[in-house]
Amino acid sequence: MSDPEANREEPRSTSRLPEGPGRLLVDLALSLGLAALVPVASLLSIVPGIWLQPETRPRPIDHGSVPPCDAVLCTERKFRWRSDFREWRTSLAFPESWVYRSIAEDNAAAARASRSRPGNDVAYWSAIYQRAAAENWPRTAPLAEVFAGIAAANRLDRAATLRMVVSFAQSLPYAVPENYLQLYVPPRLIEQGRGDCDSRALFLYLVLSRLGYRATVLISPHYAHAMVGVECGGCGGERFDGPDGRRYSFIETTARTPPGFLHPAVREHERWHSVPRCADDRGCAQALSDPDDPPARP
Repeated sequence: MSDPEANREEPRSTSRLPEGPGRLLVDLALSLGLAALVPVASLLSIVPGIWLQPETRPRPIDHGSVPPCDAVLCTERKFRWRSDFREWRTSLAFPESWVYRSIAEDNAAAARASRSRPGNDVAYWSAIYQRAAAENWPRTAPLAEVFAGIAAANRLDRAATLRMVVSFAQSLPYAVPENYLQLYVPPRLIEQGRGDCDSRALFLYLVLSRLGYRATVLISPHYAHAMVGVECGGCGGERFDGPDGRRYSFIETTARTPPGFLHPAVREHERWHSVPRCADDRGCAQALSDPDDPPARP
């Protein structure tokens, strides 16, 4: 049998004054009959409540993990970042086999690179990035779906979607990959949750291309740096004149800067080169059918 006293509901306070030192002053003033002090004590009871309010922030947008990973073993990592004064939150998930396959492909690329004497050669590095993009083109489809879902759920236009995706890559902690080519392809980048300039540039190039943007990886052996270029009519700022006759806005991948911003230390356009694109299934298949070895350096 239940105890009536245990189930009795405690009376709720109808006072609008918050608990705290100020409320004690009100009670003290009333008990002493000092009615004149009640207004002052009431004010003191309200002020701490105002000063101690938690910081007001935009509510994060939780889009979950889309699409869900249906493999036996999955890799999932949660991310939070900000763009356009909003905070975003999502989870990215994919089969662990993608990570293992990426590592095997990295080892194969390292073996080819060691035979070709790697160096600061544009053609050499272009071949490496192009093949990495071709191998990882199918694996970026579910990643792009996540960002497309966030954009659709929040009615973002193309410019806002671009900033949202770019800011995701820019928000990742900087770290140089510990492999031969010092490059993380997209599954490894997401698994690690960090990366350097060309790892992020490759990720952005593939994801943005999946979302319908015309993008390209921009590399500069002279500056030892990489960015992504996006054809964006409303971006403004510095643009790269591509060999295809199109103009691509420079987008920094390791600093939270807007599209078109180019730091003075890397501003010489002639030092930048675009990697040939394979941003569709047919183009990437063609890239994979080409000879495996990057061009040998003399």
